[in-house]
Amino acid sequence: MGQEAIPFTPESAGQRIDQVIIGYERSEGFRNLELNTQKAYRIDLNQFRSHLLQHEVETFAKLKPEHFNSWISKMQSSYKPTTVTRKVKCIRGLLREAVAKKIIRPDLVEGLPPVFQPKKKPPEGLTPNQVNFLMAEAKKAGSLRNLAIILLLLETGGKSNQILKLNRQDILFRDNQMLVRLRSSKKEKEATVSNETREIIRHFLQEQDRSPDEPLFLGRGGQRLTRQGFWLHLKSYGRSIGISDLSAPMIRNTGRRKLRSAS
Repeated sequence: MGQEAIPFTPESAGQRIDQVIIGYERSEGFRNLELNTQKAYRIDLNQFRSHLLQHEVETFAKLKPEHFNSWISKMQSSYKPTTVTRKVKCIRGLLREAVAKKIIRPDLVEGLPPVFQPKKKPPEGLTPNQVNFLMAEAKKAGSLRNLAIILLLLETGGKSNQILKLNRQDILFRDNQMLVRLRSSKKEKEATVSNETREIIRHFLQEQDRSPDEPLFLGRGGQRLTRQGFWLHLKSYGRSIGISDLSAPMIRNTGRRKLRSAS
């Protein structure tokens, strides 16, 4: 005998899976996700919905833990562990939304099995020659913006999302030095850069005309440059210099390892 279905409360009776998914996509938590994450989650939600429909589960009244577990098994047979972890995180968010609306009992979410996520191996850094080729390619493309981002990744130790979230006021000039104010969820720090980078950033700023609280790096349409937007440029540079898997973490790790070796 299978486990009992999670019962509906009277006020939520009749809610269909697709209705709750729409509600989740309209929730504040979902809308606060990055656009790329939202796009991926919508794919995950559609896959989960299709899986449930194949098992004739149209409403949460029919949902059983075994349906979720069978979906995980199906995903594990088709995707990498990191992708499966993201998908499970998405569906957990959906189920938490259902709990908040009193559609399902909290113990359904609490009793779900954890999904193992292997520890990522840090990407290898670039050689000095590769760094020179990369900077030359950015200069050749005529993009001071992309060159500035690459240099900040190399010299500040900041992650790509920290660099791309910089505003004009986060670049400070003090005592003949340039400081970059980096923020994370836990702390804020100021990083210094080399004289060469300082002059390139200064030149980049001179080309801009924007207020202190505006984004430092803009993409198409005058909006803040996204990680995917910068990633597309990196991929193009990588192909030009013979590094097909060039990434922002690879550039960042190059600078961090250089700093460690010099200490």
